[in-house]
Amino acid sequence: MKLGFWIGLALNGLGAVLLVIGIFLVLEPIGMPLILISIVLMIGGTFLSIGSSMSSSFGWMNRAGGAGSPAGAFRWVNDPAGQMNASMAMGAQMMGAMNGVSDKRTRLAQTGVSGDATLVQARNTGLTTGTGSALVDLDLNVTLTTRPAYSFSLREAVHPNALAHLVPGKALNVKVDPTNNLDLIIDWTGSGLATPI
Repeated sequence: MKLGFWIGLALNGLGAVLLVIGIFLVLEPIGMPLILISIVLMIGGTFLSIGSSMSSSFGWMNRAGGAGSPAGAFRWVNDPAGQMNASMAMGAQMMGAMNGVSDKRTRLAQTGVSGDATLVQARNTGLTTGTGSALVDLDLNVTLTTRPAYSFSLREAVHPNALAHLVPGKALNVKVDPTNNLDLIIDWTGSGLATPI
């Protein structure tokens, strides 16, 4: 603990003692000044001890945290290199998530079983991707030649120009993983709609 914490604690203790004395002497001429002094001491001591303990906590987090860890974010205050490393780690995680979607699309476009889907309902979530495509929840009835028909719901990025065409009954082309019905993408180009940007 830092010295400021102990000084703040001592000021709080002294303020509490003076407050008690001031309350007992409230009817005496010295009572009110003691109460005011005790309040000032207690407020000052509280700020000093809280500020000191927060400062030491942030210091501990800076020592414990590294780039990419939550504690590493506290390095931003005094360490531009720490800020850069943490920003790069966050960017890498976001790019990894985006690449996962892109990899899935590429994989299913190449190896997926073609099928047909009928749109039951489309619900715009009000969210968008960083590139401006809308995130839409789609309920589909999927038909494959090799499997029984089934219902499926997914959230897809949709090109703004394609939104008006997503009406109940709309026929869509899909690509489905050969071994997993739940691994599915919409073939936007094959469906005659703009591909998400």
